[in-house]
Amino acid sequence: MRMKLVLMAAAWVIAASASAVEVVVVPVPNVPGRYQGSFVATQSQAGQYIPTFEFVSPVDGILSFVATPSFVQFLGYQFDHGPISNFTSGVGPSDAAIAGIPLEAGPHSLLIGIQASPQLPPRTPATSSFTGTITIQALAPIPEPSTQALIAAGLLAVAGAARRIRA
Repeated sequence: MRMKLVLMAAAWVIAASASAVEVVVVPVPNVPGRYQGSFVATQSQAGQYIPTFEFVSPVDGILSFVATPSFVQFLGYQFDHGPISNFTSGVGPSDAAIAGIPLEAGPHSLLIGIQASPQLPPRTPATSSFTGTITIQALAPIPEPSTQALIAAGLLAVAGAARRIRA
């Protein structure tokens, strides 16, 4: 079992050093604070693969992604060289969806482990692919100190007016 974990970790490291697909993240029209980018991964043989998707987040926010398979079984993912997270055992041929990953503005990488053409022996010629969307929701901005001072002054004025009415 331990050897299997070591081999899996080695495969993730090798995949991370392979060429990556650049995902362009752009603002979603008419949805303030939301950004999206699409990606596609295609394999020409059956077997296990770990495509890498690199993107730049324009804001601090929350990352989510959805991937839709075509003859692909999703195995797991890794975000920014963090821990490897396995998809639930029931993912199989259905969409893989992950939400709620905090991220900072700047460059990031997302690795998604797949079993291409799961019913065929490894290295058998076959076309498998999956498409996906990365979504970033900006965090709510923290008010500037001048805005906080204005809010505090307004609350004090309301409290003072309420106190005068009671007296």
